[in-house]
Amino acid sequence: MCMGGILHGRLANVYFGAHDPKAGACGSVLNLSEIGQLNAHCQVHGGLLADECAKPLAAFFERRRQENRTRARPLRQDALRLPAAHLDGWMPGCTPLSWHHLRSAEGLLVRGWSNASANENARTLLLCLHGVFSWSYLYRELLVSASPQHTVVWSIDLPGHGASDKTKSGHELMPHFQLNVVKEILANHPFDEVHVLAHAQGCVLAAELARFGDARVRTLTLCNPQASVDCDSLSLSSVSLRSNKQLHSWIQDISGGRADFADAMCAPYVDAGHLKGLLRHLDRGHTYRPLTEALFAVPATTQIHVSATYHTEALCEHPGAKLHQTNDFFLGLPANHSQVLNLNTLNEYE
Repeated sequence: MCMGGILHGRLANVYFGAHDPKAGACGSVLNLSEIGQLNAHCQVHGGLLADECAKPLAAFFERRRQENRTRARPLRQDALRLPAAHLDGWMPGCTPLSWHHLRSAEGLLVRGWSNASANENARTLLLCLHGVFSWSYLYRELLVSASPQHTVVWSIDLPGHGASDKTKSGHELMPHFQLNVVKEILANHPFDEVHVLAHAQGCVLAAELARFGDARVRTLTLCNPQASVDCDSLSLSSVSLRSNKQLHSWIQDISGGRADFADAMCAPYVDAGHLKGLLRHLDRGHTYRPLTEALFAVPATTQIHVSATYHTEALCEHPGAKLHQTNDFFLGLPANHSQVLNLNTLNEYE
Protein backbone atom coordinates (compact mmCIF):
# COMPACT_ATOMS: atom_id res chain seq x y z
CA MET A 1 0.00 0.00 0.00
CA CYS A 2 2.77 2.44 0.90
CA MET A 3 4.68 1.83 -2.32
CA GLY A 4 1.48 2.04 -4.35
CA GLY A 5 0.75 5.45 -2.88
CA ILE A 6 4.30 6.59 -3.61
CA LEU A 7 4.10 5.55 -7.26
CA HIS A 8 0.65 7.04 -7.81
CA GLY A 9 1.86 10.24 -6.18
CA ARG A 10 4.76 10.38 -8.67
CA LEU A 11 7.43 10.88 -5.98
CA ALA A 12 10.89 10.99 -7.52
CA ASN A 13 12.92 9.74 -4.53
CA VAL A 14 12.26 7.53 -1.51
CA TYR A 15 14.60 7.39 1.50
CA PHE A 16 14.15 4.85 4.31
CA GLY A 17 16.09 3.44 7.23
CA ALA A 18 15.35 -0.12 8.32
CA HIS A 19 14.57 -2.88 5.84
CA ASP A 20 11.48 -5.06 6.22
CA PRO A 21 12.65 -8.61 5.43
CA LYS A 22 9.09 -9.98 5.55
CA ALA A 23 7.07 -7.56 3.44
CA GLY A 24 9.28 -4.71 2.23
CA ALA A 25 8.47 -3.53 -1.32
CA CYS A 26 11.39 -1.12 -1.70
CA GLY A 27 14.08 -3.75 -2.09
CA SER A 28 13.72 -5.89 1.04
CA VAL A 29 11.51 -8.58 -0.56
CA LEU A 30 10.88 -7.01 -3.97
CA ASN A 31 11.36 -3.58 -5.51
CA LEU A 32 8.20 -2.23 -7.14
CA SER A 33 10.05 0.84 -8.36
CA GLU A 34 12.07 -1.33 -10.78
CA ILE A 35 9.17 -3.24 -12.37
CA GLY A 36 9.16 -2.10 -15.97
CA GLN A 37 5.50 -2.90 -16.60
CA LEU A 38 4.45 -0.10 -14.25
CA ASN A 39 4.05 3.39 -15.72
CA ALA A 40 5.65 5.21 -12.76
CA HIS A 41 9.03 4.75 -11.10
CA CYS A 42 11.19 6.34 -8.42
CA GLN A 43 14.69 6.19 -7.03
CA VAL A 44 14.96 4.22 -3.75
CA HIS A 45 17.70 4.93 -1.20
CA GLY A 46 17.50 2.43 1.69
CA GLY A 47 19.40 1.40 4.80
CA LEU A 48 20.05 4.94 6.07
CA LEU A 49 20.83 4.73 9.82
CA ALA A 50 19.39 1.23 9.65
CA ASP A 51 20.30 0.15 13.20
CA GLU A 52 19.07 3.38 14.77
CA CYS A 53 15.76 3.06 12.93
CA ALA A 54 15.33 -0.64 13.64
CA LYS A 55 15.62 -0.34 17.43
CA PRO A 56 12.49 1.78 18.12
CA LEU A 57 10.52 -0.29 15.62
CA ALA A 58 11.55 -3.54 17.30
CA ALA A 59 10.79 -2.08 20.75
CA PHE A 60 7.33 -0.94 19.61
CA PHE A 61 6.32 -4.31 18.25
CA GLU A 62 7.75 -6.12 21.28
CA ARG A 63 5.51 -3.97 23.50
CA ARG A 64 2.57 -4.84 21.28
CA ARG A 65 3.36 -8.54 21.53
CA GLN A 66 3.59 -8.31 25.32
CA GLU A 67 0.26 -6.48 25.47
CA ASN A 68 -1.33 -9.13 23.28
CA ARG A 69 0.10 -11.90 25.45
CA THR A 70 -1.25 -10.18 28.55
CA ARG A 71 -4.74 -9.93 27.04
CA ALA A 72 -4.55 -13.50 25.79
CA ARG A 73 -3.20 -14.82 29.08
CA PRO A 74 -6.17 -16.64 30.65
CA LEU A 75 -6.61 -16.08 34.36
CA ARG A 76 -6.36 -19.29 36.30
CA GLN A 77 -9.67 -20.28 37.83
CA ASP A 78 -8.32 -20.00 41.37
CA ALA A 79 -6.24 -16.87 40.73
CA LEU A 80 -6.87 -13.23 41.57
CA ARG A 81 -5.29 -10.50 39.43
CA LEU A 82 -5.07 -6.76 39.98
CA PRO A 83 -5.63 -4.39 37.05
CA ALA A 84 -2.29 -3.66 35.38
CA ALA A 85 -2.20 -0.02 36.52
CA HIS A 86 -3.64 -0.53 40.03
CA LEU A 87 -0.33 0.07 41.84
CA ASP A 88 1.25 2.55 39.41
CA GLY A 89 0.31 5.48 41.63
CA TRP A 90 2.43 4.05 44.44
CA MET A 91 5.47 3.65 42.17
CA PRO A 92 5.94 6.95 40.29
CA GLY A 93 9.02 7.00 38.09
CA CYS A 94 9.30 3.18 38.02
CA THR A 95 8.86 1.01 34.93
CA PRO A 96 6.41 -1.92 35.26
CA LEU A 97 7.70 -5.37 34.31
CA SER A 98 5.83 -8.59 33.64
CA TRP A 99 6.90 -12.17 33.05
CA HIS A 100 4.50 -14.36 31.09
CA HIS A 101 4.42 -18.10 30.61
CA LEU A 102 6.93 -18.96 33.32
CA ARG A 103 6.82 -22.72 33.70
CA SER A 104 7.64 -22.45 37.40
CA ALA A 105 4.76 -19.99 37.98
CA GLU A 106 2.21 -22.65 36.97
CA GLY A 107 -0.03 -20.28 35.03
CA LEU A 108 0.31 -17.26 37.33
CA LEU A 109 1.39 -13.87 36.00
CA VAL A 110 4.46 -12.44 37.75
CA ARG A 111 5.03 -8.70 37.76
CA GLY A 112 7.73 -6.38 39.02
CA TRP A 113 9.38 -3.01 38.57
CA SER A 114 12.55 -1.60 37.04
CA ASN A 115 14.38 1.69 37.25
CA ALA A 116 13.24 4.05 34.49
CA SER A 117 16.86 4.87 33.60
CA ALA A 118 17.73 1.20 32.98
CA ASN A 119 20.20 0.59 30.16
CA GLU A 120 18.95 -2.15 27.83
CA ASN A 121 22.54 -3.36 27.46
CA ALA A 122 23.21 -3.49 31.21
CA ARG A 123 25.35 -6.43 32.32
CA THR A 124 24.90 -6.02 36.08
CA LEU A 125 21.61 -6.64 37.88
CA LEU A 126 20.65 -5.35 41.31
CA LEU A 127 17.82 -7.70 42.30
CA CYS A 128 15.48 -6.67 45.12
CA LEU A 129 13.46 -9.26 47.05
CA HIS A 130 10.83 -8.48 49.67
CA GLY A 131 9.33 -10.57 52.46
CA VAL A 132 5.85 -11.63 53.56
CA PHE A 133 3.19 -8.84 53.80
CA SER A 134 5.37 -6.73 51.53
CA TRP A 135 6.01 -5.82 47.89
CA SER A 136 8.26 -3.66 45.71
CA TYR A 137 7.06 -0.43 47.31
CA LEU A 138 9.86 -1.03 49.82
CA TYR A 139 12.40 -0.26 47.09
CA ARG A 140 10.70 2.71 45.44
CA GLU A 141 13.48 5.17 46.38
CA LEU A 142 16.15 2.85 45.08
CA LEU A 143 14.27 2.34 41.81
CA VAL A 144 14.07 6.06 41.02
CA SER A 145 17.63 6.95 42.06
CA ALA A 146 20.36 7.38 39.46
CA SER A 147 21.95 4.06 38.52
CA PRO A 148 25.41 3.24 37.16
CA GLN A 149 25.50 3.05 33.39
CA HIS A 150 25.73 -0.72 33.13
CA THR A 151 23.42 -1.59 36.04
CA VAL A 152 19.71 -2.33 35.95
CA VAL A 153 17.54 -2.58 39.07
CA TRP A 154 14.68 -5.06 39.27
CA SER A 155 12.27 -5.54 42.13
CA ILE A 156 10.12 -8.63 41.68
CA ASP A 157 6.69 -8.77 43.25
CA LEU A 158 6.91 -12.39 44.37
CA PRO A 159 3.89 -14.59 43.57
CA GLY A 160 1.06 -13.80 45.96
CA HIS A 161 2.33 -10.26 46.59
CA GLY A 162 2.13 -6.82 45.04
CA ALA A 163 0.97 -6.73 41.43
CA SER A 164 1.61 -10.45 40.83
CA ASP A 165 -1.21 -12.97 40.73
CA LYS A 166 -2.56 -14.33 44.00
CA THR A 167 -4.59 -17.41 44.80
CA LYS A 168 -7.05 -18.16 47.56
CA SER A 169 -5.06 -21.25 48.56
CA GLY A 170 -1.79 -19.38 49.02
CA HIS A 171 0.33 -22.23 47.59
CA GLU A 172 2.32 -19.70 45.55
CA LEU A 173 3.69 -18.26 48.81
CA MET A 174 5.74 -21.39 49.53
CA PRO A 175 9.46 -20.49 49.50
CA HIS A 176 10.46 -23.22 47.04
CA PHE A 177 7.76 -22.01 44.61
CA GLN A 178 8.99 -18.42 44.79
CA LEU A 179 12.65 -19.45 44.55
CA ASN A 180 12.00 -21.41 41.35
CA VAL A 181 10.21 -18.42 39.84
CA VAL A 182 13.14 -16.10 40.59
CA LYS A 183 15.62 -18.65 39.23
CA GLU A 184 13.69 -18.98 35.96
CA ILE A 185 13.46 -15.21 35.52
CA LEU A 186 17.22 -14.84 35.96
CA ALA A 187 17.96 -17.81 33.70
CA ASN A 188 16.28 -15.99 30.81
CA HIS A 189 18.56 -12.94 31.01
CA PRO A 190 22.33 -12.86 30.27
CA PHE A 191 23.60 -10.73 33.14
CA ASP A 192 27.28 -11.05 34.05
CA GLU A 193 26.80 -10.19 37.73
CA VAL A 194 23.86 -10.24 40.12
CA HIS A 195 23.77 -8.35 43.43
CA VAL A 196 20.84 -9.20 45.68
CA LEU A 197 19.18 -6.84 48.16
CA ALA A 198 16.61 -8.58 50.36
CA HIS A 199 14.37 -7.81 53.31
CA ALA A 200 12.89 -10.05 56.03
CA GLN A 201 11.89 -13.47 54.64
CA GLY A 202 13.28 -12.42 51.27
CA CYS A 203 16.72 -12.88 52.84
CA VAL A 204 16.19 -16.65 52.86
CA LEU A 205 15.34 -16.60 49.15
CA ALA A 206 18.47 -14.52 48.51
CA ALA A 207 20.66 -17.02 50.38
CA GLU A 208 19.05 -19.98 48.62
CA LEU A 209 19.55 -18.25 45.27
CA ALA A 210 23.27 -17.87 45.96
CA ARG A 211 23.43 -21.38 47.35
CA PHE A 212 21.70 -23.33 44.59
CA GLY A 213 20.39 -21.00 41.97
CA ASP A 214 22.89 -18.79 40.20
CA ALA A 215 26.68 -18.63 40.16
CA ARG A 216 26.50 -14.99 39.02
CA VAL A 217 25.39 -13.84 42.48
CA ARG A 218 28.29 -11.78 43.86
CA THR A 219 26.88 -10.07 46.94
CA LEU A 220 23.96 -10.38 49.34
CA THR A 221 22.72 -7.36 51.29
CA LEU A 222 20.27 -8.65 53.89
CA CYS A 223 18.11 -6.09 55.69
CA ASN A 224 16.30 -7.02 58.91
CA PRO A 225 16.42 -10.78 58.38
CA GLN A 226 15.54 -11.62 61.97
CA ALA A 227 12.04 -12.83 60.99
CA SER A 228 13.83 -15.69 59.23
CA VAL A 229 16.49 -16.42 61.85
CA ASP A 230 14.27 -18.34 64.26
CA CYS A 231 11.22 -19.64 62.45
CA ASP A 232 9.65 -21.04 65.62
CA SER A 233 9.72 -18.05 67.94
CA LEU A 234 9.29 -15.40 65.23
CA SER A 235 6.78 -17.16 63.01
CA LEU A 236 4.30 -14.69 61.57
CA SER A 237 1.66 -17.40 61.79
CA SER A 238 1.31 -16.39 65.43
CA VAL A 239 0.00 -12.97 64.34
CA SER A 240 -3.80 -12.98 64.48
CA LEU A 241 -4.86 -11.28 61.25
CA ARG A 242 -8.24 -11.87 59.64
CA SER A 243 -8.91 -8.74 57.60
CA ASN A 244 -7.29 -5.97 55.61
CA LYS A 245 -8.06 -3.60 58.48
CA GLN A 246 -6.17 -5.78 60.98
CA LEU A 247 -3.25 -6.11 58.56
CA HIS A 248 -3.15 -2.33 58.15
CA SER A 249 -3.16 -1.80 61.91
CA TRP A 250 -0.39 -4.36 62.46
CA ILE A 251 1.88 -2.93 59.75
CA GLN A 252 1.30 0.59 61.07
CA ASP A 253 2.36 -0.56 64.54
CA ILE A 254 5.61 -2.24 63.47
CA SER A 255 6.52 0.62 61.11
CA GLY A 256 6.48 3.21 63.86
CA GLY A 257 2.94 4.49 63.33
CA ARG A 258 3.28 5.35 59.65
CA ALA A 259 -0.25 5.16 58.27
CA ASP A 260 0.91 6.08 54.74
CA PHE A 261 3.33 3.17 54.72
CA ALA A 262 0.61 0.80 55.94
CA ASP A 263 -1.67 2.12 53.18
CA ALA A 264 0.97 1.23 50.59
CA MET A 265 1.62 -2.24 52.01
CA CYS A 266 -2.13 -3.03 51.98
CA ALA A 267 -2.77 -1.60 48.51
CA PRO A 268 -2.33 -4.98 46.71
CA TYR A 269 -5.15 -6.52 48.77
CA VAL A 270 -8.21 -4.80 47.38
CA ASP A 271 -10.69 -7.21 48.95
CA ALA A 272 -10.90 -10.16 51.31
CA GLY A 273 -10.25 -12.61 48.48
CA HIS A 274 -6.82 -11.15 47.73
CA LEU A 275 -5.86 -11.53 51.37
CA LYS A 276 -7.31 -15.02 51.88
CA GLY A 277 -4.37 -16.94 50.39
CA LEU A 278 -1.87 -15.06 52.53
CA LEU A 279 -3.84 -15.72 55.72
CA ARG A 280 -4.15 -19.42 54.89
CA HIS A 281 -0.42 -19.55 54.30
CA LEU A 282 0.20 -18.03 57.74
CA ASP A 283 -2.27 -20.41 59.38
CA ARG A 284 -0.24 -23.33 58.05
CA GLY A 285 2.92 -21.86 59.52
CA HIS A 286 6.13 -20.86 57.78
CA THR A 287 8.24 -23.39 55.99
CA TYR A 288 11.22 -21.13 55.39
CA ARG A 289 14.58 -22.76 55.85
CA PRO A 290 16.38 -21.10 58.79
CA LEU A 291 18.56 -18.31 57.43
CA THR A 292 21.65 -19.48 59.30
CA GLU A 293 21.34 -22.89 57.62
CA ALA A 294 20.92 -21.34 54.20
CA LEU A 295 23.88 -18.99 54.67
CA PHE A 296 26.12 -21.81 55.84
CA ALA A 297 26.10 -23.30 52.32
CA VAL A 298 26.50 -20.03 50.40
CA PRO A 299 29.82 -20.02 48.48
CA ALA A 300 32.63 -18.47 50.51
CA THR A 301 33.39 -16.03 47.69
CA THR A 302 29.97 -14.39 48.08
CA GLN A 303 30.11 -11.20 50.15
CA ILE A 304 27.29 -10.87 52.65
CA HIS A 305 26.21 -7.75 54.52
CA VAL A 306 23.53 -7.95 57.19
CA SER A 307 21.61 -4.99 58.62
CA ALA A 308 19.53 -6.16 61.58
CA THR A 309 17.57 -4.63 64.46
CA TYR A 310 19.55 -6.78 66.85
CA HIS A 311 22.86 -8.58 66.53
CA THR A 312 22.60 -12.20 65.47
CA GLU A 313 26.11 -13.55 65.77
CA ALA A 314 25.20 -16.76 63.96
CA LEU A 315 24.81 -14.72 60.78
CA CYS A 316 28.49 -13.73 60.95
CA GLU A 317 29.82 -17.28 60.73
CA HIS A 318 30.00 -17.05 56.95
CA PRO A 319 33.53 -15.92 55.94
CA GLY A 320 32.14 -13.13 53.75
CA ALA A 321 29.65 -11.74 56.29
CA LYS A 322 29.62 -8.33 57.97
CA LEU A 323 26.97 -7.24 60.47
CA HIS A 324 25.54 -3.77 61.06
CA GLN A 325 22.83 -2.81 63.55
CA THR A 326 19.80 -0.68 62.67
CA ASN A 327 16.80 0.46 64.67
CA ASP A 328 14.14 0.29 61.96
CA PHE A 329 12.39 -2.97 61.03
CA PHE A 330 10.79 -1.91 57.74
CA LEU A 331 12.55 1.22 56.58
CA GLY A 332 16.25 0.46 57.08
CA LEU A 333 16.78 0.01 53.35
CA PRO A 334 19.38 1.53 51.01
CA ALA A 335 18.09 4.56 49.14
CA ASN A 336 20.64 4.51 46.31
CA HIS A 337 22.81 2.12 44.36
CA SER A 338 26.16 3.03 45.89
CA GLN A 339 24.93 1.97 49.33
CA VAL A 340 24.34 -1.52 47.94
CA LEU A 341 27.11 -1.97 45.38
CA ASN A 342 29.85 -0.18 47.37
CA LEU A 343 30.11 -2.58 50.27
CA ASN A 344 32.14 -0.16 52.38
CA THR A 345 29.17 2.21 52.76
CA LEU A 346 26.76 -0.16 54.49
CA ASN A 347 27.02 1.79 57.77
CA GLU A 348 25.69 4.93 56.07
CA TYR A 349 22.08 3.82 56.23
CA GLU A 350 19.89 2.86 59.15
